[in-house]
Amino acid sequence: MNVLKSTFTGWSKKEVVWLCSCILLTILAAKGKVFNYVLGLIGALMYAVISYQNHVFGQLLLAIFFLCPIQFYGWYNWTRPHNNTIEQQIKIKNLLKYSL
Repeated sequence: MNVLKSTFTGWSKKEVVWLCSCILLTILAAKGKVFNYVLGLIGALMYAVISYQNHVFGQLLLAIFFLCPIQFYGWYNWTRPHNNTIEQQIKIKNLLKYSL
C-alpha cells in the first residue's frame, strides 16, 4: 500500500480519476465495447482541463482539436454498418514464439 501511496503523492483527485477512466477505456476498447468512446471523451476533456491548469497549452490544443473530435469519429465509425463483402480473418500471433 505504501508503494501505491508514494506513486500518487502530489496527484490531485482529478488526475487520479483521469488515470482510472483512461485505464478503464483501454480495457473496454480491448473488449470491443463502444462505451470506450464516452470514457475517451471524458478522459480527453479532463486531460484538457489538467493541461490548462498546468499551463501546458500545446497539450491543451492537442486534447481539444484532436483527442475530443477523434472520439466522435471513432464512435460514428464503430457503430455504423459496414458493407464488407470480403471477410478478413485476423491471425493472433504468439509473441513468445517470435521473440526466441
